[in-house]
Amino acid sequence: MKALYPITFLLLSGWLPAQCLQGVDLSYVNAIEQAGGIYRDADGERVDPYRYFADRGAEMVRLRLWHRPENIRSKCGEPISSGGMEDVLLAARKADSSGMGLNLAIHYGDYFVDPGKQRRPAAWDGHSGQVLLDSIYHYTYRTLERLHAQGTDPVIVAVGNETNNGFVDATEPTNGFEWAADADKFNAGLRAVRDFNTAQGTSIRSAIHLTENYARHGASGLTAAGVTDYDILGLSYYPHFNPQTTVAEIGELVSHLGETYDKEIMIFETGFSHNNTGGSDGYNNFLAGNGEVVDHPATPAGQRAFLGALSRTVCAAGGTAVYYWEPAWVSSGMCDAWGQGSSYENASWFDYDGRALPAFDWLSDDGTVSTQDEGLDVRTSVYPNPGGDTLNVESQLKVVEWQLLNTEGVVVAAVGAEAPGQSFTVRMRELPAGTYVLRLKMENGRWETRRVVVGNER
Repeated sequence: MKALYPITFLLLSGWLPAQCLQGVDLSYVNAIEQAGGIYRDADGERVDPYRYFADRGAEMVRLRLWHRPENIRSKCGEPISSGGMEDVLLAARKADSSGMGLNLAIHYGDYFVDPGKQRRPAAWDGHSGQVLLDSIYHYTYRTLERLHAQGTDPVIVAVGNETNNGFVDATEPTNGFEWAADADKFNAGLRAVRDFNTAQGTSIRSAIHLTENYARHGASGLTAAGVTDYDILGLSYYPHFNPQTTVAEIGELVSHLGETYDKEIMIFETGFSHNNTGGSDGYNNFLAGNGEVVDHPATPAGQRAFLGALSRTVCAAGGTAVYYWEPAWVSSGMCDAWGQGSSYENASWFDYDGRALPAFDWLSDDGTVSTQDEGLDVRTSVYPNPGGDTLNVESQLKVVEWQLLNTEGVVVAAVGAEAPGQSFTVRMRELPAGTYVLRLKMENGRWETRRVVVGNER
């Protein structure tokens, strides 16, 4: 057997977390299927969406809950039924039977709430003071009771959705934060989660949800106002809506928030278009591009690469999960308040014929696995490290594929089909000085990861 050269490589201990979850928001799936929507795998075979997402590796499902969506009329003139309590209970059962956990986003409105609007449910109009706080508390508690009764306790409950500028407002658009009053509202919902855990012996984790461009200010303001009794700070990040924000900056934000507020940080929503042309249903897609600084094209492969880059960056910064928003929103007869079909068809994980796209591969992406000492294959050598023009790799197992990524998660070099075997050299001369990640796929199917430092000064 060929002797291995002794080396000193930098372990990624702490660089990638032991567990970084990948989740999906499937809030519209029931309504889509009821309206004739069909899901197919990459070969065109029809699949059950919940089971398919789970089988491909999804660990968590995010669902949004509206108070009484039937108060809202769709573009087709019918009361909206998706997102109501019965729809969420059904989706929770389907997710649970498929082996996925639940992240519940309570909107505290009859329809979508977001940074520009936080309109309270119509049933609460006229409520103020303690009456409004009691409404928030009891609604949250009763929601958890309903889920508990059918054996589908959430893993996470978010009190609000993208609450950048207010919470449970009497007006639309939002009237902006009134810190003392809004803090009381947040704390009423958070207290309901805590009290439910105490009463039922559950361990549901609570969350606050902001968008990435407001997270620093929002987290600071909430803390100063006394909103601190939550476990997770969730963020939204869409390159389309924040065209100058890089993936690397998201990593810096995740690190800052985690260290400053001692909270677990997750990406609750992200989206990336795989096609900037419209589908066939005539409902214009609202993600018309992917910003100006994200280095991935609007193609199926680009969508997949973006997800890998974002996940690696978030997890490297100490984040613990990335959720993709509505990857199953394909065209169907479903009507929302603005149209019929799908206005997100070009950012779903299915092509315009309903076939699964490469984005599904992200759900089993080994780029987020642990690389602690016990997870490394000590039979693989990478040297010299730090190095210069070349990097040598020697292994007792055959390497069938390798990738070299920069710190933003972009692949800068790779070899696939013409696999190098047990001993090969990676040319580094053309690369700028800095830190890179070398991923090695072994013949046993396992990925190993090394951080390598290039010392070239060019």
